[in-house]
Amino acid sequence: MFLRRLMLGVHRHSFNHTPGPCRVVPGIDIGSEDITVTSSGLAFISSGLKYSPADWETESERQSRIFTFDFNHPERNVSEVSIKGESFDKEGVNYFGLSIWEDENTGKVTLFVVNRAKTKSSVELFDYGQETNTLVHKETVTSENIYSPNNVVAVSTRSFYVTNDSKYRSILEIFSPIPTGTVAYYDGKKARIVATGFTMANGINQSPDGKYVYVVGVFDGEISIFERNKDGSLRLLKKMDMHTTADNIDVDRATGDLWLGCHLQPYKAIFGGEHSHNRGTSQVLKVTFDKDLNADVREVLIDDGQLLASGSSVACTYGQQMLVGTVREKMLYCQLLAY
Repeated sequence: MFLRRLMLGVHRHSFNHTPGPCRVVPGIDIGSEDITVTSSGLAFISSGLKYSPADWETESERQSRIFTFDFNHPERNVSEVSIKGESFDKEGVNYFGLSIWEDENTGKVTLFVVNRAKTKSSVELFDYGQETNTLVHKETVTSENIYSPNNVVAVSTRSFYVTNDSKYRSILEIFSPIPTGTVAYYDGKKARIVATGFTMANGINQSPDGKYVYVVGVFDGEISIFERNKDGSLRLLKKMDMHTTADNIDVDRATGDLWLGCHLQPYKAIFGGEHSHNRGTSQVLKVTFDKDLNADVREVLIDDGQLLASGSSVACTYGQQMLVGTVREKMLYCQLLAY
């Protein structure tokens, strides 16, 4: 019981602060679970994920969608992306994690999307047309080793790593805790498990040079840092205790800094929400590494529910601007002036 209370963050305290002016972004209010941004400042956002049976019962209210937000024109807020392609089954979609691959020569953007659909789980690949804000379906990847996908990081035009948060998707796995989470690598032909032992494997990303892969186990309270081998296998270098409950990871393309959306008191995010007295505590951390992978961790934002009611799942930056996403409710836009 004591271990579970520690996992759920009942002992943690916070004092509100923001890095500058922040506002809730209108037009997106049923979640902004994951956010990823292109080199030109266009953010893709997954919204309306369904995790519990109750979410599927209200499927019409929680329709999974993908939005864009242009950091170059933040006043325009969000736009819903249209999705096209005869090969893509739009029925019962359920979008989770996102990742972008940009072709250095052509500038072509491919979006990788975790889809925990009603009938099967997959990673979907789309080509993006910016002029029409359209995703054109390219490929569906399924495998026995992609069985409970949560997040994805693209490492080429067709290959990627993906986290499986649990094996049986049971409450017991989450609250015991039982480390059944894994990481799979898809090389363009087949997927294989390359890392194990995470409690609720979730966020995953890579360093700008592709040398390191970062993985978060939500209830492990730490980031695992792996060296990536040529064959796609991973070698664990170190684990870093974060003293919080991290969710998703964004990586600054220019500096390699990690930006983490965290739930400082996850029990409030699990059992509370906008219409509850238990409003989730949002926390954003920035992690800077030196050449020996020693970390400097800075708290950029914390909010006890006054701005975001359900806790922060992701933080994504572009220049001196930041988006903070949530699993189930609103999204926050902030200016990064001082932190």
